[in-house]
Amino acid sequence: MTKERTVLSPTTILKAALLAVLLPVASAAQATELVYVPTNPSFGGNPGNGGYLLNNAAASNKHKAPSDDFGFEQESALDRFSSNLQSQLLNDLLSESLTSGDNNQTLDANGFTVNINKNNGQLIVTITDKETGATSQIQLSNNN
Repeated sequence: MTKERTVLSPTTILKAALLAVLLPVASAAQATELVYVPTNPSFGGNPGNGGYLLNNAAASNKHKAPSDDFGFEQESALDRFSSNLQSQLLNDLLSESLTSGDNNQTLDANGFTVNINKNNGQLIVTITDKETGATSQIQLSNNN
């Protein structure tokens, strides 16, 4: 039994050596590190994406503002100012009546009557609706 030896030509050896050297280099060039780049400009993304993202969000928004079916009406700026002014004036009148020496006072305010009764460190405020006659009472006591 004789063993046959395979003899490789120098070009085959050179090709194999080049392939062994270039194969890891080629695969290393293809494999890169993954890097996250945000899309949203709020998180560091490109500011040019802002309008596009906003338009997409608005187009896909299925929620609508409530209609007046629920009885909600938008109050005008004048109505809000008038309401705030009325609250401030009532607050000032109530504060003034609490610091005065009178034990019983009555205030009429926009359909309501407010009775203030001070007695032995106890304050009783009774609010009466003139139209319906419904009353609400607030009692405060000074227990020092």
